[in-house]
Amino acid sequence: MLKNTLRRASLQRLVLAVFVCGALGGCLAGCAQEEASEPEQTAAISDAAGEEGNDPADSNEASQEAEAAASTLALPEAPATNDPTSLLAAGYSARVCDTGVLTADLDARIAMQREVYGLTDEAAWEAWLAEAGVSAQEYRSETLDTMIRETLANAQALAHGAAVSDAQLDESFAKLKEGFGDDAFTQALAGVGMTEEAYRETYRAYLNEKALAEALFPASSFEGDADAQAAAQENAYEEWFAEQLETQVFKAE
Repeated sequence: MLKNTLRRASLQRLVLAVFVCGALGGCLAGCAQEEASEPEQTAAISDAAGEEGNDPADSNEASQEAEAAASTLALPEAPATNDPTSLLAAGYSARVCDTGVLTADLDARIAMQREVYGLTDEAAWEAWLAEAGVSAQEYRSETLDTMIRETLANAQALAHGAAVSDAQLDESFAKLKEGFGDDAFTQALAGVGMTEEAYRETYRAYLNEKALAEALFPASSFEGDADAQAAAQENAYEEWFAEQLETQVFKAE
């Protein structure tokens, strides 16, 4: 049951990412190529250091490379319990691996969406929900499911050493915005009820999912052309991810 519910959350995730795909183009592929080349870059830096000794310029270059590969992604540490009452008391709406979705963050996500949609008035909000055919609790639950998937993707990407760096996120996000143009990008954000800052973090999870899939199930390990490999990779990843949703997620509300 939980797996089916959380899989439905991927629909909301796709809505959030739908305007990404058209403008992104080869950006994700470029990002993956950069990740693949990092070991070679590091080796090159090491070789240069060995040839030239402890040159301050080399040390500075290596430091800059390390900083570029770093991620400031930090996840809160959830209490080691699956009891809903205990999780809620600790401020968590869901436990995900060793982290989770904070109730305050869930409240903030919904409040942000209401503000962007211009639905801060309770009457307007209730009318919008009625037109959409969902209750406030159903909307909250669907939003939580989306945040659970984002959190799980980030947690697993960190655990497997696949999390995109801040530099990669910044570059990819800049290309995304450039592909749309400022006005169109602003309109697209309004369409999914998110601020640019909030969507940047959702986009980080999106990139981390792509990087995690490649780390666990390299496309090149599958037979066929590029499309067939991509499809096989997606199927393998989604099957694995569904298992993580079943075993690593505990909802408190």
